[in-house]
Amino acid sequence: MIRQTLIVLAIVFAFGVLLPWQKGPEYLTPFVILCYACLSIVFAAPAGADLPGKSGVPGGIARLGLALVFSVAVSALILGGAVATTISRSKGYARLPEAELIGAAMLLSAAASLAVLTGSALLSRRFSPAIAKMVLRAGLLVLALWLAFSGRLYLTRVASNPAIRFALIGSAVLIAISLPMLALLLRGRAARG
Repeated sequence: MIRQTLIVLAIVFAFGVLLPWQKGPEYLTPFVILCYACLSIVFAAPAGADLPGKSGVPGGIARLGLALVFSVAVSALILGGAVATTISRSKGYARLPEAELIGAAMLLSAAASLAVLTGSALLSRRFSPAIAKMVLRAGLLVLALWLAFSGRLYLTRVASNPAIRFALIGSAVLIAISLPMLALLLRGRAARG
């Protein structure tokens, strides 16, 4: 538990303070804000793989809800730290991100976390937690590489309105994907519980 806490704190410090401080006031583009919001899936993935335990449906829903809240809260903490660091570094002259963009980004964060939590729980139940974590790590690596090499070409200079639209549409798609997976997960728990 202490090791996990230290890892989370190190990630919050690295992405919430060090990177924005190094990059300067122009760092928080809409693309970066959406990427920061999606950091929640890094915390949701291992938690989802550990969800299929011996607890029944109410316990499973509670654990899923706690994992969802935790992953989104860490993402919000990182994003808040990045905004605060950017403002501090610019001596208060940096432009704050629009509230609508932050809201859409956090909705995307919650939807992505729910999709990853339910997907990893289903993988873990079908195979094993170790295989689920391995598949999710590979998927996150592919996503990171795509964002690093091609995503920036398309979204770096995107204004806030298209970024908000992207986040809202992405959230709707992820929720539509998550709900059937959640139903499968709960149906399987009810059959076993």
